[in-house]
Amino acid sequence: MQRVACERGGHEPGRRAGRQGGFDVRWITGPRTRGRRPRDIPVKAVLPWLQMAEDRSWLGMRFAVSLLAFSSLMVVGGCPQPVESTPDAGSDPIQPQLCVDDEECTTGFCRFGVCVDAECINKGDCASTEICSDGACIAPPATCAGPDDCPGDFLCDGFSDTCFNPGEGEGEGEGEGEGEGEGEGAAINVSGFRVENRETSTASVSRLPDGITLQAGQSIIIGRNASESAFRTFWGTLGDGSRYLDAGIESSGVPVINGGEVFAVANSSGSTVDGPTRPGSRDNCYQRTGRDASAEASWAEVLPDVASPGTASAVSGLHGLAITEWCDADGSGNFIYEYIEITNLR
Repeated sequence: MQRVACERGGHEPGRRAGRQGGFDVRWITGPRTRGRRPRDIPVKAVLPWLQMAEDRSWLGMRFAVSLLAFSSLMVVGGCPQPVESTPDAGSDPIQPQLCVDDEECTTGFCRFGVCVDAECINKGDCASTEICSDGACIAPPATCAGPDDCPGDFLCDGFSDTCFNPGEGEGEGEGEGEGEGEGEGAAINVSGFRVENRETSTASVSRLPDGITLQAGQSIIIGRNASESAFRTFWGTLGDGSRYLDAGIESSGVPVINGGEVFAVANSSGSTVDGPTRPGSRDNCYQRTGRDASAEASWAEVLPDVASPGTASAVSGLHGLAITEWCDADGSGNFIYEYIEITNLR
């Protein structure tokens, strides 16, 4: 009766360590310990137990088999052979169907040379007058909730819930400027101006309605989805002479504040007037203290209980139209009172 170990490690196949007790002793690979290379163990270390197994000692046999299994030694049948995984009988791997155009696809659409079920992933895969919805290119809806509801480069106006072309404007409003003193002390017509969240590459936008002019020192507060009376009751203040607009926004647009927003104001032609701001975090309010909107040092981070919509303070070196405060209202269900404040600083 011969016991043959599986040769591993640095020993040559079939290398014999000698003979003992009638057995042909070969090297076996011991267990791996603490990530080091397996330690080679001569079979002779377990020969007494093998001898007991041959003598039909039941206890010895059980222990020998266990020890040999632990040491990766095959007692009978030689070394284990690798088993190749084969697919179930009758099944073939699914191969993609290559194509040049849609007509070559039995079903679905040709995208990037492969037939797929979905016609589009985003609106960029569709015609300039269509949007992508559930993998299909369709006409845009009558009203929009965000830029994905608008075709091409069109954006969704958060106030009117309609799509508009950001490249078409009415020219610059009177006296706007990014902290350059242009329009200092003058009234600013902000009709068609855009308040944007540039947190992502596709901005969320709310366009200010026609007929709004801010006098020097006057602010306009845009609330998320609360009437002016409810807004005043919740915050307990709204600065004298301030204007209030209810954006009527449910889930997307400006101002929706969940943390990470980066706000900016652009004129009706799309040119940036102020911003982008530093990103904020949820359950906090930010009040302007410095000229550079993107710098953290230009904003005081405060808790909502000290928010002051409509009472913007002067900022040294900053004049004209500027974002002066935004706030995330904390508390269950109070998201409708979120707001952003824009002021014509003197």
